[in-house]
Amino acid sequence: MKRSKYKFKYKYTINEKTISINDMSRISYGVDIYDDTYGRKILLLKIYDISTEKNKVEDLISSCNRLNASPTHIFEIIEDIL
Repeated sequence: MKRSKYKFKYKYTINEKTISINDMSRISYGVDIYDDTYGRKILLLKIYDISTEKNKVEDLISSCNRLNASPTHIFEIIEDIL
């Protein structure tokens, strides 16, 4: 079996969404995950409403980008920070 010379590279970015319930609204932050293996960002997954604390989600994204975390583990990673 021939192996690809490319190593999968993922890019994590923050997303934000305003959530309104009755007369109350809040901003919640989540994660967008892209495959950036070949230099073209291809959206793989959008996860909304992880936390209302932007700095928590930014720290998560920073760690995922630094470690090139696989999207298959993202829900476990999110569970660990909550």
